Amino acid sequence: MKSEKGITMLILILTIIILLILAGVTISYIMGDDGAIAQSSDGSFKTEVNQIIEQLHEKETLFELEQTELNSDMELTDSEKQAILSARYNVYDVNKSSMDIECREENGSIKLVLKYKPSEFNSRQIEILKENGAEEMKEVLKK
Repeated sequence: MKSEKGITMLILILTIIILLILAGVTISYIMGDDGAIAQSSDGSFKTEVNQIIEQLHEKETLFELEQTELNSDMELTDSEKQAILSARYNVYDVNKSSMDIECREENGSIKLVLKYKPSEFNSRQIEILKENGAEEMKEVLKK
């Protein structure tokens, strides 16, 4: 009878150890750098950036259709920028802004360029931004 209790205790300890190993593997799969949560977050960010880029292309096309004249102080208004960048990115306060849109002339047409503040994004997000043609924003404080 005593040997049966010893075997039961040994099986209980082995079961607990196996469960702890499985829990550790599961947690690292979900929470790790390349885990399910990180991949989901990256996918969401990529979709958001693609939507912003698409809206920039639509605005460029609108400028071309309207045959908007190019001039040196061509800028989108803050409300136009905010509409493109969504409520997540504040363009009204330059010191808090993580993204901005710059207008420039390229080959006789208007080009809208997405700019980002690198200190506000992680390395994977910066890679996604660069893949979509975004440029690094110079961090200049305006009063």
